[in-house]
Amino acid sequence: MTQIQSALQILFKKHRIVFWYDAKRELRAEFESLLLPGIETIELNHNEFAVKQRILRQQPQGKFLLYHAGPAPADLDNWLLDVQLAQGEFRADQAGLWLSELGLRMEFLEVVQAHAAQVDQTLAQFGPHLVEGDAWHFVATAWEEIYHFGRDHALPTPQAHRLLAYLDALTGGR
Repeated sequence: MTQIQSALQILFKKHRIVFWYDAKRELRAEFESLLLPGIETIELNHNEFAVKQRILRQQPQGKFLLYHAGPAPADLDNWLLDVQLAQGEFRADQAGLWLSELGLRMEFLEVVQAHAAQVDQTLAQFGPHLVEGDAWHFVATAWEEIYHFGRDHALPTPQAHRLLAYLDALTGGR
């Protein structure tokens, strides 16, 4: 299983619809070769209204990966923006793969990019021990709480305290 397939499967545990904008137009072959049982793949190519009708009205229980070769359209030009905001988005760059792996939303992209070295070291340190989804959830929750509430708020679990101690060691307490 490829890293892309693995990251997508994690996203589909939370979302019924996942958007994939291939901004650099370099991953079409990977999209076309994906094997995701129970998930229908659709390419967005000036067919947004028909896709919206299909995924919301005709097949409201189906799971869909919506791929677009190119960057995401501007919000005002995006006929699927409401669906995208309510569902998931996949990015195939390293930061996007980390977000998918940790179960974090795309709003954390800038934070993960800014702290790429720490995220990489955290995953290297904890990764071998975090093979189950619940364990990954603890890392994602700790990162979210640190980001939203600041590091001074006590996190209740011993694992979260270990993560904070580890991050302190990496960053010198910054």
